[in-house]
Amino acid sequence: MQSARRILIVCQGNIIRSPFAAQLVADALRERGWPSVLSAGLAAVPGRPPHPTAALIATTQRVDLSTHAASALAADVVAASDIIFVMDVAQLVALHERFPAARGRAFLLTSLAADAPLEITDPVDGDEARFRSCFDHIARAVRPIVQTLCSAPVLQESPAGRAVKVGP
Repeated sequence: MQSARRILIVCQGNIIRSPFAAQLVADALRERGWPSVLSAGLAAVPGRPPHPTAALIATTQRVDLSTHAASALAADVVAASDIIFVMDVAQLVALHERFPAARGRAFLLTSLAADAPLEITDPVDGDEARFRSCFDHIARAVRPIVQTLCSAPVLQESPAGRAVKVGP
């Protein structure tokens, strides 16, 4: 994970969980010049805006989803991703079935969060409290990922397209 340059975060529709998680990770890594944190959905309708309640609740955690548009999970994005995070075991299985070559790079978002439940439940039909709970769960899951990535050397691409260490 510490050598990852391109991170992909996946959920079902790419309108609630994965865009929120991707934005949290991207915001935390922006100062380090992290090149790519993307989100996509296994069953996303491309261009669909975020769930209205998700957009509202995300602002309470200083995450702006107002410009997000759903992206369907595509083979080229999976192939270009160094590490892929999903929300639950069913999504991990589906990802492995659709993209067998990604098996060694795909993990549950909670994989490093010892204090968080294993799966992040979709709050799509829930009330604001359910969305808050989901986003709190995602924030707990993202913290150790960001800490691990921030402890890695900062890598940037050289003109030859190779990753080179430029920091501690």
